[in-house]
Amino acid sequence: MPYESCRLLYPVSHKNYNADGFISAEWDALKHFMRHAFALTFFGYGAPKTDVEAVELLRDGWGTSEKRQFEETEIIDIKTEAELVQTCLISSTHIIIKHALAFMIL
Repeated sequence: MPYESCRLLYPVSHKNYNADGFISAEWDALKHFMRHAFALTFFGYGAPKTDVEAVELLRDGWGTSEKRQFEETEIIDIKTEAELVQTCLISSTHIIIKHALAFMIL
């Protein structure tokens, strides 16, 4: 099946993820798979503080730490653990943080 063109979401102060049918469906699919996942890995982690909608969609998809008692979240990033904890977008009782530079050395 050939690929189809779709709109890009540019860095603007307010994004409407529901205005475009394709983008809305992609976010719905992401939330569905996040709800049924046991582990979640982020390569690079963070979102602009102004992107409230994306943060809310991620939190809604993954759920709360009360509902995620055994699931595991892994973050691979160049930021320090202290920086990542301050910008934590999701709730999890089991978070593994790996510094990306360690992977580059191997």
